Amino acid sequence: MAEQQVEKSHPVIDQFKRRDITREETAKLYSTWAKDYDKDIADLSYFSPSNDAAELEKLLGEKKDALILDVCCGTGLAGQELSKRGFHNLHGLDASKEMLEQARQKGVYKKLINATVGTNRVDIANDTYDAVIMSGGVGCGHVNAGGLAEMIRLVKPGKIK
Repeated sequence: MAEQQVEKSHPVIDQFKRRDITREETAKLYSTWAKDYDKDIADLSYFSPSNDAAELEKLLGEKKDALILDVCCGTGLAGQELSKRGFHNLHGLDASKEMLEQARQKGVYKKLINATVGTNRVDIANDTYDAVIMSGGVGCGHVNAGGLAEMIRLVKPGKIK
């Protein structure tokens, strides 16, 4: 029988569960949490970046040179997981400069972009990326439903395999 994965909680994460949290409040929380984020997340059994990277690897197969955008990359946990799997052409995008600085220190991204994904248009050309990944970026005060169309705009059309 497969072991069930259960994520724990943290006071900052509990604030993200507020339905009325704004993007500004979310950005401030991440900015102040950036330096302790990786340590805190490790203590919480946060498995989403690993699971998401594994799923993307299934889709991309041996296309290890695929250009991948990690939306809401935070400190770069999904980028690290992709790097472990041999993907090396990674760009990270996040609204928090402090989180991006932590991601930069991991050395897995070729480019880091400080931007917010939502109903706004990000300054990236259409059809730029082979794939987009996002771990933990959907929710109150995070990427809203309008962000899906923007992420689709950034991905090249066609089949992966």
